[in-house]
Amino acid sequence: MQNTLWNLMLTLKEKVKVASSKNIQYCHLCLSGRVAINQHLSPNSCTRFFIQLTDMVEIDSSLHDAVIRLDGVSAVSIVSRGQLDDATIYYLKLYLPYCFLSVFSKEKGRAISVAHFAQSLDGRVATCKGDSKWIGNQENLVHAHRMRALCDAILIGSGTLEKDQPRLTVRLVTGENPKRVVLGTSVQNYTSLYESSKDRITVIGRYPSHLNGQIDYVHLASEEKIIHPLRILKYLFAENIHSVYVEGGTTTTSHFIEHQGVDIFQLHLAPLLLGGGPSCVDFPGIEMVKQAIRFKNPQFQPFGDAVMFSGELL
Repeated sequence: MQNTLWNLMLTLKEKVKVASSKNIQYCHLCLSGRVAINQHLSPNSCTRFFIQLTDMVEIDSSLHDAVIRLDGVSAVSIVSRGQLDDATIYYLKLYLPYCFLSVFSKEKGRAISVAHFAQSLDGRVATCKGDSKWIGNQENLVHAHRMRALCDAILIGSGTLEKDQPRLTVRLVTGENPKRVVLGTSVQNYTSLYESSKDRITVIGRYPSHLNGQIDYVHLASEEKIIHPLRILKYLFAENIHSVYVEGGTTTTSHFIEHQGVDIFQLHLAPLLLGGGPSCVDFPGIEMVKQAIRFKNPQFQPFGDAVMFSGELL
């Protein structure tokens, strides 16, 4: 069942992205893999899901087996579960919202970003010596690869590239590799990205540069140390990239959060205590709790022996 649901999520994501209308009111899904936007599928023996995006749609219970409502960018409500079991409900709540990121991207005129970290209970994303493999459990690792497959691009900073030498592929799940985007310069070591895939790499930097091979260099001039995140997201949208999975590191993600460049924040909480090391965010602190960054649609979902928090930044 899980493989069937995952393939359905991939199909839905692609159908939503290429839909000609920005005004998607509802979708009808069938476990056999059929997806219809703003129209009902013909009845057959397959379980059918009705996905409601607006309140302007009349629901005919005879045409579907379950009704699911999209709540904002990152959450869904189960209006009617029909015969769906708990495992299917959990899976749909976890991944269904990300199939519709293109809808919100078109509304905003920029890519929608999802930031993800795995941290210990005492808020550390690595040890004092920089070791971070693996703070998250196996379920979190598979989840990260699924999120990569559901997003059009994955973005990291130059520090993460140098320290971790990641591959940024979806090797653990079915799906297409996202566009790989690095905020960096010509002096970075791109070996791990070259070796993991022949796909081209987008490198975005503040200064003019010429990079050969698989790299497409994008110059976005900026007088600040880091290019404003919204400029990056608008550029990516112009390149038909509607969703971006931000996998760090701390400097890049913190800058995106501080300047309203993160739409959804995912935080995997591992049952570990490290006692020291870097945290997932590092920007100027506040004086009063009421100044804290808060979240819409906060959720805590079990992940094996851990839990993941997710929410939309207000």
